Amino acid sequence: QLLLCHCVPLTNSTVTVRRSAFVSIGGYDVGLYRHQDREFLVRLGKQHRIAFGKAADVLKYREANSMSRTHAGYIVGLDDFVARCPDYRTNDYAAILCYLTLRGVLKAVAQGSLGVALAEIKAWRRANNLPGGFGVVSGYFAGRRQRRELEQSFAQAATTSAE
Repeated sequence: QLLLCHCVPLTNSTVTVRRSAFVSIGGYDVGLYRHQDREFLVRLGKQHRIAFGKAADVLKYREANSMSRTHAGYIVGLDDFVARCPDYRTNDYAAILCYLTLRGVLKAVAQGSLGVALAEIKAWRRANNLPGGFGVVSGYFAGRRQRRELEQSFAQAATTSAE
């Protein structure tokens, strides 16, 4: 859940993996347009132990045109990611997926990228693994609340373990 809803501060530049573990799961999925790091960690976590450091070891500077800031293609990337992680298609993750899906559109609208928002809505309508229909709006708010709770419990656990 933490990986799916972006509660784990994660970028490819902050992941250190033993070569044997990397090779044992086949490395990154080069067929994914986005979310390669998250999908990689989902597979890695099924076979190996994952640990988080306690310090900020990396400072990352993103350009204005970096993929992390680009809204175009977010829905297609999320749909592909969920297709590769079937556990996320269960009811346990429905609200989080509603939140992420609608958030992908709302961010584009909030930044004045109406053309991108319309393209993302079209991509959403074609998506095979993301929630659809009017329930997405109520699911968005439930997912946002669930994400906040996860983020708070993760932060609390990190603080407790640091003590």
